[in-house]
Amino acid sequence: MGAALGAKAVTAIARLAGNRIHARRIAQIRLRNELQQRIAKSNWEKDMLINQGELANLTAEFWWGHAAISHVLSKFEAETETRPRFPCIFGQNAVKRGNLRFLLIPYKFETSQYDLGVLASGLRTYIAHTNIRSVDLNHHCPLLVLFEPITTLIATDHFKKVFIEAMQFLLDEDDGTWPANVSKDPAHHTWTIRSRAR
Repeated sequence: MGAALGAKAVTAIARLAGNRIHARRIAQIRLRNELQQRIAKSNWEKDMLINQGELANLTAEFWWGHAAISHVLSKFEAETETRPRFPCIFGQNAVKRGNLRFLLIPYKFETSQYDLGVLASGLRTYIAHTNIRSVDLNHHCPLLVLFEPITTLIATDHFKKVFIEAMQFLLDEDDGTWPANVSKDPAHHTWTIRSRAR
């Protein structure tokens, strides 16, 4: 009887210790997941604004971005019988030097709209890290903004609506002052889209 009781006690202790180890492991996994989510949120803007050479680093979540960027870059490849090479010499130069930048705008299915906050923060980051006044064309970094393709957006009017919503969002979010020498009337020859007084 004593041996049976001892075996039961050992089994109970082992089970208790196993549960503690299991609970500790679950807590470690939760902590790691929370940390990864925090890191992902802090890198969200960085992940959306990428350099031409970072295409391979896109996560599976942004498969659409990889496909879109690959399609754009294919337009700069050598001319074929069925397709001429992209005609813009400045664009060709930027691609050849690896200076092209992409800003990926994801679609939030839970709210049925694009995450325009990513657009605004990505543009702020791009402007802050780009010398837009440089006259050296070898260092220009053109930016292409790519919106996640959605099957419900099929008509030209749908795309126009997204464009107008994006431009209005940028205007509403901009806290810079409007330059005195730029008209606020889009029909005026001095008007231009601007952000943060640039």
